Amino acid sequence: MEKKTMIRRQIRETAFRILFVLNFCPADQMQDQLNFYFTDHTELEIDDLTEEEDQKAVIRLDQASWPEITAKCLGAAGHLPEIDRIIEESSEGWKLSRLTKVDLTLLRLAVYEMKFENLPSGIAINEAVELAKRYGTDKSPAFVNGVLAKIS
Repeated sequence: MEKKTMIRRQIRETAFRILFVLNFCPADQMQDQLNFYFTDHTELEIDDLTEEEDQKAVIRLDQASWPEITAKCLGAAGHLPEIDRIIEESSEGWKLSRLTKVDLTLLRLAVYEMKFENLPSGIAINEAVELAKRYGTDKSPAFVNGVLAKIS
């Protein structure tokens, strides 16, 4: 397996994986979770992101990627009440407690990127939908797309 430096999509996916723990621990423990993740995951396997190849690639979690991953995770955790309010207002008839943990985490990350990192909505939505296809249920991509379209 070939080693590669992390690209933005892979940084986002790593942030998604780390932010997933917010479903099980308080947001103020995010720094501890980041420390644990970086200590425990010097390498991780993720699907190769090219359309042509369907192989696994080992992505080196080099220290150059840590600041961006850390900023994304701490930023989302720090704005969690506001992010959750935005999601709840835009997901008609759905309380946050009824959302799958994957969908909720994807929505949180995308809302953070759109509202606090000023990532263009189209990019944030597309990236969240792609992650929903990989990690969510069959209905996740459409649900995530619909909620984020209302927010954008």
